[in-house]
Amino acid sequence: MIKFLMIGYICTVGYMKTEEKCMRIASEMIYFNEEKCLEYVDAYTYEFLDVNQGGKATVEFMCVPTYIIEDILKGVRI
Repeated sequence: MIKFLMIGYICTVGYMKTEEKCMRIASEMIYFNEEKCLEYVDAYTYEFLDVNQGGKATVEFMCVPTYIIEDILKGVRI
């Protein structure tokens, strides 16, 4: 079974807006379908809307499919 994790990138703009430093963040929560994960992406994107509009930083979220180690060990497949 494919499950999903929410991944986010927070990037700050450097001096003269020429260099960008980014940090990846990951959710500890596992989503059992993509629709639920995308609901949280929309919610977090809304919460960080003011950061993105400020121009000094950008925040972006996405859902990525993943296998869970327990599923692999139990022999659960797609």
